[in-house]
Amino acid sequence: MYFLVPEAPSAVKALVMSGESILISWKPPIQPNGVVSQYTVYIREDSEKAKEEEPKSQKVPPFQMSYEAAGLEKNEKYEFWVTASTNIGEGVPSRSVTLAPNTRG
Repeated sequence: MYFLVPEAPSAVKALVMSGESILISWKPPIQPNGVVSQYTVYIREDSEKAKEEEPKSQKVPPFQMSYEAAGLEKNEKYEFWVTASTNIGEGVPSRSVTLAPNTRG
């Protein structure tokens, strides 16, 4: 018997909170394949140079379905995605969303 990691979190959204912060929210995976122990939010500048770098990541508790990324550069676009983890391991990444802090909408 083998164990599966969680599916990707669903309904990932990004919302501008201020000139330097973006709120990322999501719903739990449809198939968690166990008890979700944490979510990891990944943040990366959306540029060719940044795509070669490791994304920043922030772990959040399993009951928290959002994370506010603060201290962002105003005119930069950022890419965000989320994974769920169980005691088996980290699951599949969600689809990514891209947004700049000064963009409304």
